Amino acid sequence: MKYLGIGGIMLLIVLSTPLIVSIQLISAIQIEMNEEYSQQETLITKITGNFIDALSSSNIFFYKGHNRQPTEFTLLKIQDDYYVYAILSNKGPGNYSMNISGLQYKIATQVKNDDVIKNFTIKSDLADFYVVPGVVKTGEDFSLELTNLRDGAVEVEITSKNSSEEEGFFESLFGSGASTQTVTLSAGQTKKVAFEFDDSLNESTMKEITLASENITYSVPVYMETENKTGQEDVGELDFESPLLNISLATNSNTTRVIYLKNKADASVDNISIYVSDDLKPYVNLSITSLDNLDENSSIRIDLIISSGAVEDNVEGQITARYDGSENNELFAYSSILLNFVEDYVPTGDDIVVINTKTCGELNGTVCGQNQTCSGEQVYAQNGNCCLAQCQSPGESGSTGKYIGWGLIILIVLFLGWFFMKKYKKVNNPIDLIRKIIIFPWFSFQSSSVLRLL
Repeated sequence: MKYLGIGGIMLLIVLSTPLIVSIQLISAIQIEMNEEYSQQETLITKITGNFIDALSSSNIFFYKGHNRQPTEFTLLKIQDDYYVYAILSNKGPGNYSMNISGLQYKIATQVKNDDVIKNFTIKSDLADFYVVPGVVKTGEDFSLELTNLRDGAVEVEITSKNSSEEEGFFESLFGSGASTQTVTLSAGQTKKVAFEFDDSLNESTMKEITLASENITYSVPVYMETENKTGQEDVGELDFESPLLNISLATNSNTTRVIYLKNKADASVDNISIYVSDDLKPYVNLSITSLDNLDENSSIRIDLIISSGAVEDNVEGQITARYDGSENNELFAYSSILLNFVEDYVPTGDDIVVINTKTCGELNGTVCGQNQTCSGEQVYAQNGNCCLAQCQSPGESGSTGKYIGWGLIILIVLFLGWFFMKKYKKVNNPIDLIRKIIIFPWFSFQSSSVLRLL
């Protein structure tokens, strides 16, 4: 190196620096997102990198400081990149981060699985409006749903960032040769803006729609997919009923929770896999791990059978339902689960149920029908609520109670009749008997009460 001199060394550094930087930029995972967001704004993120493992929803987490934040988001793979959008609802001002964890990727020639963290801030001001979806992948007509978050009207200008030679795209979207449109949202109003698919496209293309109000601007990526466009079917939208389950139970004990997976759309979903994250696998078993089909606008019950550890601990994870619609598309839903193992914990809620790992048949019980009730003890078996007594239809339990009640009344009447007949058997006149049984005791009672008062 001494023969190169200072100038030679500087030249080597200058020449090698772009190569090093370019390798890092190409190979490392990049998360493109804003540094600041308003409250309830739509977060739109692009994730690129040299992935070894496919990125899924189970790899993405949101935090405020060091505390996990349950966040509903949607993940889409478009060509070789991933896109995430989420509504930042129920999140106060502060410093947040989006974390990618448990994923293998390459930096240059090295394989890494370190967490990738992107920090952002939520400000104290409220966004003018939010947009859903924040990313579109379509082979047909579509729409964007805008919701006004302000007390007054909000005007949203919708335009295209395409170059002039591509203006035909927005002409087909808006019609009448227009490339710009203004939408007015009254206070609290939600409005759908419809767009037409550009049938003139010869190949799949990424476009961008810009929505801007006075204080906020969104850039919504739109992937116009031309492959297999004809005959393409809609797919449903999955969602868990509860985005967060916070469960406490005693050490060395069992409990269960019920959660419902819903298909909210007017199209069925096929080949659904349901699983829990690795941290939860030692403690949580699912009654259903796969579904061949979930019909449109329907839901299915999933039982979470939970066993705690021997020591006090806090375990975090999530349950995920994933649908692989195609090579480049992933439909999913997830719910965060927080487990708290507490020694000598005593449950107080009615929703805490002790479960049995046996089936109802093995317990010599019966699973009652939809309109039946259990007349006695009931336990939770592996296949549902198990009645260890008799299952009764409406009205059966009431009839039994009536028979018992009338039997008691008859016994009391017979006893009283026998008692008074024995006590006053020498009285021949029925009127005298009534006086002795009813009038004289009442008069005697009233007289004694008056004397006590005096």
